Amino acid sequence: MSGSALVPGAGAFLTVQSLGRNFALPIGCTRSIFRVEGLTRAPLAPPFLLGLVNLRGRVVAVACLNRRLRPRAPPLGVGSLAVAIELGPDVLALAVEDVGGVVEARRQDFVVAKRRSDGGRGAVGLGLLRPAGTTQRPTTVLDVRALFEFGRPFAV
Repeated sequence: MSGSALVPGAGAFLTVQSLGRNFALPIGCTRSIFRVEGLTRAPLAPPFLLGLVNLRGRVVAVACLNRRLRPRAPPLGVGSLAVAIELGPDVLALAVEDVGGVVEARRQDFVVAKRRSDGGRGAVGLGLLRPAGTTQRPTTVLDVRALFEFGRPFAV
């Protein structure tokens, strides 16, 4: 996968729902959508890591987007939808409440997130999708690399 697949702007995004809100993932890093089955818990894992699944012969870690965004949120689990995400040689999965669809965005529809005074530590979003000429609520584009940095807390 090229690094440009994670750079937001013009292109396609997969929308997902978590905690009653819409979020977007750059389509270039998403590989498939599946239902979580046969979840194996991982001892001493962070609370947002639901466990491991076998995805087409590959062991994949499944993180809960609800818990990643709000640590005290009820976790998703077996039966939930998940998005398989490719980050370099690794495939990881993100459990979500629902999957919306694919959204095409123009560069002018994307607003880059402002850098925070703490150097961005804790920031989940790369920016917002605000389709020009619509009254749609902006959608946060998630930083998929940050979602799987296990030692890094963050919030929306």
